Amino acid sequence: MAESGRPELAALKQRVDPAAFAHDRYGVEFDANGKARCPHAERHNNGDRNPSFQLHKARFKCWSRGCFGEKPVDVFGLVMDMDGVGLADARRIVEKYAGVNGGGTSGTPQPRRSGPSKRVKTKRTPEVQALTRGPFQYYNRAGELLFTISRTDQANGDKSFFCEPKGYPKDERVIYRWIELEAGEDPVILPEGEGKADVLGSLGYTATATPFGSGSWLAPYADALQGRHVILWPDNDNAGRTYAEAAARDLLPVVASLRIVEAPDWLSKGEDVVDVLEARGEAEVRRLVEAAVPWEPPEGPEQAEPEPNPAERSTVAMCDVEPTESKWLSHPRIELETLTLVFGAGGDGKTYACCAIMAALSKGEGLWGAEGTGVPSTCIYMTGEDSLQMLRRRLDAMDANVNFIRGYDEPFSFDAEGFAFVEREIEDHGAELCVIDPVVAFLGKDLDMYRANETRAVLSPLKDVAKRTGAAIIIVTHVTKGAANRAVSRALGSADFGNAARSALLVGSDPDNPRRKALCQVKVNNAALADPVGFEIDEAGRFTWTQGTDLTSARILGAEAGDDERQAGTQAEGLLRAECKEERKAADVIDQAKLEGIAQRTIQRAAGRMCEHCREGFGKGSVVYWKLKPEYIDAT
Repeated sequence: MAESGRPELAALKQRVDPAAFAHDRYGVEFDANGKARCPHAERHNNGDRNPSFQLHKARFKCWSRGCFGEKPVDVFGLVMDMDGVGLADARRIVEKYAGVNGGGTSGTPQPRRSGPSKRVKTKRTPEVQALTRGPFQYYNRAGELLFTISRTDQANGDKSFFCEPKGYPKDERVIYRWIELEAGEDPVILPEGEGKADVLGSLGYTATATPFGSGSWLAPYADALQGRHVILWPDNDNAGRTYAEAAARDLLPVVASLRIVEAPDWLSKGEDVVDVLEARGEAEVRRLVEAAVPWEPPEGPEQAEPEPNPAERSTVAMCDVEPTESKWLSHPRIELETLTLVFGAGGDGKTYACCAIMAALSKGEGLWGAEGTGVPSTCIYMTGEDSLQMLRRRLDAMDANVNFIRGYDEPFSFDAEGFAFVEREIEDHGAELCVIDPVVAFLGKDLDMYRANETRAVLSPLKDVAKRTGAAIIIVTHVTKGAANRAVSRALGSADFGNAARSALLVGSDPDNPRRKALCQVKVNNAALADPVGFEIDEAGRFTWTQGTDLTSARILGAEAGDDERQAGTQAEGLLRAECKEERKAADVIDQAKLEGIAQRTIQRAAGRMCEHCREGFGKGSVVYWKLKPEYIDAT
């Protein structure tokens, strides 16, 4: 088998019998020919009476409807489709089945399910589709149309919303279905989105919503619900809970009562009232509304446990420590659940390289010639320097599947809210990779990035986010000038940038041919260093990985240091030619050099070669004078 970019995934698949897994988890019965009724039988006109679901060489394929896409999928792709999760969650499900990392014993029979997985979404009826897709019209109390919101569904399940006219009247905060709201009876149900409000309205409930779904709640919306009995019905995910908490904060002081619908155990992450209606029918919707519980504010942050008494402390026997294995997004360069550092000089292609990594993952391809999974991975690019339009142009040029790439280009700081935002975005979209470029743009203006104790306060929580979400986080920074002994020490900022990362990747150019570039691994904790990988960016901005390269980190950094020294030496020579045609105090020339950004050592070295020295006086009170040698005076 070819070297895999995900060796732990390949090893995990070896531990799982795909037929047994599909049987135990989804109730799929394969015959002697490896065929079974499709788990998405509801999509087939005859319930897939003539089996079209096939298992061949550990890959699954529906040959009738193409329910799982054009290409066969492995066990991870099966879980992602059936359970509606990302690759990271799919891996955890398979690990648990295989008995990895604390799961059950491999081969132990799992509780068999009757019929399809509970997470399989049924096909939406035309009536429900019409209600949830919009367009959604907002009226004021006088019955005048103010604006319309339209929805576009993307291939990966994400939604985009557009408002017409743009810049709707923000001074008149209107809530959805305002006319129906004022005429309707209590309770008023507040779901997360207009389509869900319309579905509830079709069942006879008084329902409303706010423009643009999660994250859109504003305090003035509470005025429209003053004195009403309100029930919150958030989506079953972090964004839904955050929306409900924001709304409840403003509603509690003004409404007659406030309750919330609790998601049933069988509802999958991200699902909502429409999924309840389709899976269990109107009776289940009404039961959940009746069972709504009084709203209670979420518990505050857990109090830190007190420091243990030194007399009560004890060491741990290492035989009681459960060992864990490293998980890789791309072995050995990018590790999951931790930080990877990418650094290099401006213009050497750091952003291009990160975009190329995302482009490959978005198509399920392997990196740098390694075998891919065949399943697209969601990636997030948070940029503090470039526009999303520029990133889109580069991704399009790399033929990326942009349905699986998300971007963010607005400023925020790495404080408690900033870390929560990054974690929420990774979790809600099932992202396996998040790039933060450059990390210094998000440190906050008051943080000194050269002080280890300050940068550590940012990097440690960011590592925790990676650990909790299972994603790989790439932090990008520039390269410093100078000549450090270790390449990783040349990353701009505190040494903690290099220390915190499990892997560090230097991006740089060939000093003799700037078009030739390379990505060189200069640090890795849990494997041997990988060979440098070459790439080129042509005049049109097209990016391509090359088969091999002779570039090394030493050549890249050495050339850069040499260029810096030559430039500084040239500046020093120019200053001496201008200032020392006549005898000058050396101290005055050194002070002038410092003002022009020339180091004292550099100007002294140039003066030793170009100037005659004269000392006046003795000891500490002596004064040194410089004057250009005749051959340098003539050269001017």
